[in-house]
Amino acid sequence: MKKILLFFVLGLLFTACKIQKLEKSLPKHAFSGVLIKEGKSGKVLFAKNAHKPFVPASNTKILSMYAALEMLPDTLPAFRYWIKGDTTFLMGTGDPTLLHPDFPKNPAWEILEQAKVIVYSDKNLHQERYGAGWSWDDYNDYYQAEINALPLYGNVVRVKGEDWLPSYFKGGVVKAERSNVKRAEHENVFYAPQVLNRTQEVPFRTSSHLVVDLLKDTLKREVIYRRVDLDPNYKTAWGLPKDTVIRRMMQPSDNHLAEQLLLMAGGADTLSSSKSIEKVKAKLFEEFPKPYVWKDGSGLSRYNLFTPAFMVHLLEEMYKKYPTDQLFSYMSVGGKAGTLRNKYKGELPYVFAKTGSMSGVYNESGYFINRKGKILVYSVLKNNFTESVSENGAATMEWMNRWR
Repeated sequence: MKKILLFFVLGLLFTACKIQKLEKSLPKHAFSGVLIKEGKSGKVLFAKNAHKPFVPASNTKILSMYAALEMLPDTLPAFRYWIKGDTTFLMGTGDPTLLHPDFPKNPAWEILEQAKVIVYSDKNLHQERYGAGWSWDDYNDYYQAEINALPLYGNVVRVKGEDWLPSYFKGGVVKAERSNVKRAEHENVFYAPQVLNRTQEVPFRTSSHLVVDLLKDTLKREVIYRRVDLDPNYKTAWGLPKDTVIRRMMQPSDNHLAEQLLLMAGGADTLSSSKSIEKVKAKLFEEFPKPYVWKDGSGLSRYNLFTPAFMVHLLEEMYKKYPTDQLFSYMSVGGKAGTLRNKYKGELPYVFAKTGSMSGVYNESGYFINRKGKILVYSVLKNNFTESVSENGAATMEWMNRWR
């Protein structure tokens, strides 16, 4: 009995020493919050500042993914339409994939190709072009495409050489002595070099009338803008599989897809990110650890605040509900895919997670498989550092590999 007690005490001392070493090895120049649990048993393996709120950056996309998984059908509704005589009336649902160059052709597009006259209405849109707390001076950066009811071409112009997609915007190009493309802040005038030798994506300024002009330019037929109510006998045009869009949103961390999926999750009757968030919170997050603040779908907003405990609880909920093969396929895969393709390299993938970064912020939340084959659920959130994001990403990887 005394031997058993001795081994028990020694085990506790060993565990305490290990925890102390892990705590000391956390980066000193960042405010860090960590929670690591066993996926199967739920046992807490390590916790530090687990209930303190942090700016999550793109870890916010995990919430958007969960909202899409739970509140959207397996095939996304591309738009709503109804036909009267020779006229096809069209109302957007927020689907971001129409004419998007990184997706297969949306099957719903054929309905518009067959239409003779199109009337477009966005009376269901109650959303600003930017999310709450976004940086106004990032308007020219690829990652801050605007939010609207019927995105076309991903709401960005893709430029390489003298090729512009969509070509509609070439009429607004001013040749200038510069190395990249710069858009005027409030209009679709683009200042560009004679030839751009790399691919650059620049968000265009959206509007109801621009949607009409892009449809007209692409379809080569009459398109009219009119704010009309949804017809009670409308039909839904079905588009691409939800899984395809979620995976593309999560792995390269696509902000526009995240914002539009969140917009869709609230329902197409009223397209509003804030209303979507309230609906998702009421339906899915009522019992989640508090406090937290949720303001957008992508994590561009520094108003967002989540704790490691919240993130791990969310990951645990998904771990219970979805097969691991499906769940892991959405995430960035260590050494293989997404924002972790150059980290956690090994013979077999063992990290499936979402990163999130901006100046002074580096976060990782996801699933970690140790050498015993156990799945750990983890969230490491780091804020308020002055070193580079890449340094803190490397430090997080080094620290997490201690759990291997």
